[in-house]
Amino acid sequence: GRNSNERGDEGPLRIVIVSYGPYDNNSAIHITGLANALTQLGHKVVVSAMGSPISAGDFGLPRFWCVEHRQLIERPEILRKHFAGVGNESPDLVHCWTPRQSARTVTRSVVARYDCPYIVHLEDNEVAVGQSFEGVGSGERDNNKVVGTDSPAHLMQEFISGAAGATIIVDALRTLLPFGLTFHLLEPGVDSNRFAPGLDPAERSRLCEALGVPDDAWITVYPGNIHSSNVDDMFSLYTAIHALNARGFKVHLIRTGVDSPPITDPALATLSRRYVTNMGFIRRESLAELLKLADCLVQPGGP
Repeated sequence: GRNSNERGDEGPLRIVIVSYGPYDNNSAIHITGLANALTQLGHKVVVSAMGSPISAGDFGLPRFWCVEHRQLIERPEILRKHFAGVGNESPDLVHCWTPRQSARTVTRSVVARYDCPYIVHLEDNEVAVGQSFEGVGSGERDNNKVVGTDSPAHLMQEFISGAAGATIIVDALRTLLPFGLTFHLLEPGVDSNRFAPGLDPAERSRLCEALGVPDDAWITVYPGNIHSSNVDDMFSLYTAIHALNARGFKVHLIRTGVDSPPITDPALATLSRRYVTNMGFIRRESLAELLKLADCLVQPGGP
């Protein structure tokens, strides 16, 4: 990618962050924090996401410009208005927040218009996620398998190979990157006080009563959706909860999120009815309190 000398100035960077989803999804927590911090450092930041920017304030006041995906695809030149008066008024860098199709399309539009470099952010094993949405059975998945030049997995790998660099949310994701590609570990910030464990016993009892959860149970919490790429992992979690109770350990699972598509597997549906409280989608400010109720957090599935 271009360096500061090639940019011809030592002023602020002009950065476009392209999210794969809407302004208020889970990834937007990390994006908003990063974009606000970059703005505070003096850089000029535009965040593009799906849908209306009206929900961009879900994580506090956004200090960056918001542009819908549709606008950047149709008229990437509008970035000059946002970067007016800063350098040559064109982006120095596009940060593509996961190589999923929605983000790739916007990134390609901006890169084609301005001939600027892009870097890719990985939150998940995107190849495995892409294969799961292709309908590849869990027993047939191969994280390094290319299943066709038009497959989501192949298109993602090709897009990552063309990047100037990458950021990864956990170190294990470096194994998915092409050999020699520069990368940076970009972990999200956490308010350790807000998420500190331990609740007052009286508050714990009050919450358990309000949720209909036995307060003498050992509680675990899973905040997340069920979808095609993790349904097998969630099946294993439900099975483990039932196995523990069958062995005499009183364990209860609280989970949040939505099931997309809805659960139709009769075995999974049966397991989800007992020892499980499914709260569905809840407001974010309630999540911290709910997580403090947990005696342990579990991330089901393999690495």
